[in-house]
Amino acid sequence: MSEKKALKRESAQIEELLNCASDYIGARIMEYSGKEVSSEQEAKMVEEVRKIIKNKENELRTSMK
Repeated sequence: MSEKKALKRESAQIEELLNCASDYIGARIMEYSGKEVSSEQEAKMVEEVRKIIKNKENELRTSMK
């Protein structure tokens, strides 16, 4: 049971890191593009990055089993 708790805690930490990374990436996109990016465009780009990161996380979890 403690292994499940550890995995849940780890998942929560990873989710928090994903949120921070998404915010950072969104800010950098706007900064480097030098132009206004709509919130919809930013959200779409951030979601794409989140999917990539989540897929890598799943690959790592699978390889650790």
